[in-house]
Amino acid sequence: MQEFYDLIAPCDMCGGDGECTCECGDIHECHQCDGSGKSINIRNLYEKKLRAEVNCLLAYKLFVDGKKETGESA
Repeated sequence: MQEFYDLIAPCDMCGGDGECTCECGDIHECHQCDGSGKSINIRNLYEKKLRAEVNCLLAYKLFVDGKKETGESA
């Protein structure tokens, strides 16, 4: 599972051993805390960010396609 975390959000706080000294003062596995001491689900966070980026790209594509139909330059 650590490989998954390293692929999507490399950790700057650990030496690659998979454990971090967190801002909340505790030691966690990498990416298991948001700094407040509460566990987070990194997959849900990543999927949320990805959905937002895809929505932005789709909106831009619709904007560009609309400009092409009217003959305006994007």
